[in-house]
Amino acid sequence: MKFRIKDLEKYTGKISNWQKVADTLTLKSFETNYTDGIIDVDILPNRYPDASCLLGLANEILLVTNKPRRAKLEIKKPKESKEKTEGKLKVVNELSDEVPYYFGRVILGLKNQPSPSWLKEFVEFYGFRSINFLVDLSNLVMIETGAPLHIFDLDKINDQVIVRKAKDGEKFISLDRKVYNLNKEDIVIADRNKIIALAGINGSSLSEVDLNTKNIFIEAAVFSPEAIYKTSRRLNLKTTSAFRFERKVSPSRSRLALERVTYLINIYLGGVVLAGIIGDRKMPIRQIKFDFSLIEKISGLRLDNKLIKKILDSLNIKKNGNILILPSDRLDLQTPEDIVEEIIRLYDYNKIKPFYEYSFHRTSIEKHLEFNNLIKNFFLKVGYFEGYNYSFFNKEYYLLIKEMYPSAVKVYNPISEDHEYFQNNLIPSLLKNVYLNQFNFKKIRLFQIDKVACEENEKIVEKYHLGVVYADKDPELILKELKGILTKLSNEFNFNLELVKFHSTLFGKIGARLRGLGFMGVLTKNMQEKFDFDLNLGIIEIDLDELIKIVNLRKMFQPIPIFSVIERDLSFFVENDMTFSEISKQIRKLKVNFLKEIKLIDIYFIAKKSLTIRFVFYSESRNLTNEEVDKEIEKIKIYLVDTLKVELR
Repeated sequence: MKFRIKDLEKYTGKISNWQKVADTLTLKSFETNYTDGIIDVDILPNRYPDASCLLGLANEILLVTNKPRRAKLEIKKPKESKEKTEGKLKVVNELSDEVPYYFGRVILGLKNQPSPSWLKEFVEFYGFRSINFLVDLSNLVMIETGAPLHIFDLDKINDQVIVRKAKDGEKFISLDRKVYNLNKEDIVIADRNKIIALAGINGSSLSEVDLNTKNIFIEAAVFSPEAIYKTSRRLNLKTTSAFRFERKVSPSRSRLALERVTYLINIYLGGVVLAGIIGDRKMPIRQIKFDFSLIEKISGLRLDNKLIKKILDSLNIKKNGNILILPSDRLDLQTPEDIVEEIIRLYDYNKIKPFYEYSFHRTSIEKHLEFNNLIKNFFLKVGYFEGYNYSFFNKEYYLLIKEMYPSAVKVYNPISEDHEYFQNNLIPSLLKNVYLNQFNFKKIRLFQIDKVACEENEKIVEKYHLGVVYADKDPELILKELKGILTKLSNEFNFNLELVKFHSTLFGKIGARLRGLGFMGVLTKNMQEKFDFDLNLGIIEIDLDELIKIVNLRKMFQPIPIFSVIERDLSFFVENDMTFSEISKQIRKLKVNFLKEIKLIDIYFIAKKSLTIRFVFYSESRNLTNEEVDKEIEKIKIYLVDTLKVELR
């Protein structure tokens, strides 16, 4: 935010070296640059209520340059008429929570006119278009105090002012004659017949002041930052006053701004000021309990009590034992730690002596992070690429996976319709990745490890998930690839993999649940066409928080086999609903001698489903003979034909 030096010096007095002031502000307050009579200050959001104006910045300059005085505005109480403000205009505030302070004054019989050159020059430097004397004075006071004001033409207000919520579909006409549709979350200022302002954001052309205005109502209020932010963003109506209200406005500054603008209007434009201020009341005292030993605990500095009192006095903080009474405009001071920070920054951060702790601590990687890295390295080794995506998806994707993941966390105030839900699974992200890359690659192998969230017992629960997608022109390779990856994964991390068939809209009949862990499946033709995929897709999703509970990460040494391994392949037809997992489990129950491993080698469909399974035999004490292995294979064949009803090829 830029300020003219000649404006600041009205409050600070003459300063000879403004470059030094800029350097000091950068060190102790805000990043600041000085060039050619202008100071550019990057005011932090939490300091906007007090420092984003001439009065506040001047006080900050006096504070950090150790000047004893405080900046003040010239205000003289105007001569008030006998007629009371509340007798002329009634104000009804229906929103005491969202509009805790609503001050107002009425001035009658003034003479508005075009702004003089000095005022035009002032408002135009600070980014405003000069309108007329009244409007320009309200903008001048906002730059002086940091509190937005609004001036209404009293003759255009019907009977009373009402602070209320808008009705759904209610129309608001702005100062530039644009029409906006409001909803019941928007705060408006209205009379009996119409909306006369969108609270804290913009006035209405139906109540604006012009050169014919003689009687005015001046509004100075404090509006809810959240409410102003939501309305301003939804309507895409961004104004200087909205920007300030979003960062909070101090009630005491708002009251001060009202008195200052009343004083200036009375001087330059005349008029009769009615007695009393609407909504006027005593400001609550902000105080905090403070333990002075906290200064040394946090900073390591042992400061003299007199020095601490001097710094507190310069901050306008009053000390009453261990109770500190805070200045009304420093809304950023909320905790004892905030007070310590203020004391140390004014004492000088550079005076804190560095302290190096020469001690050694055991360090460890968080268990889930370590496990996720092992999973990541596994997929990188087997030729998959890692995907990084936004953690949100739209309603269409939510409805797509709702059958498998019914609970999703809806985002308040999403940045767009495509980011309406926080991800409760990784399928949408991976599908989008395949769609964007399918024209550049014949095969796509992707995985993603990320947090997902869902609602459980009215609480949001976060978990780590693994998502895997394989895309290929050849549909027969998809299921083989998915099964192969899962088998390798279970072997690598020593856990039992149990597949249970299930039917879903997404996968049709070619899908399986990984009991207690997740699912795998091949996208149906309908789904491929719906999302415009040229490739066939297979998907795996695993709950890593559940997987980590059953894996065995301990690596056991196994000696290299010193005797011969004998392999036998069997090919046969099975019913379509029979899975390799079921067959393997049944054969294991036979207790076949010397059988070490069962592998799925091939799968395809003609009239029936055809499987080729490899059986691996090995003895740790001697070489096996072909006759011994043939005997065991015959046992397996008989079981397959008689019990599982397969047809050998």
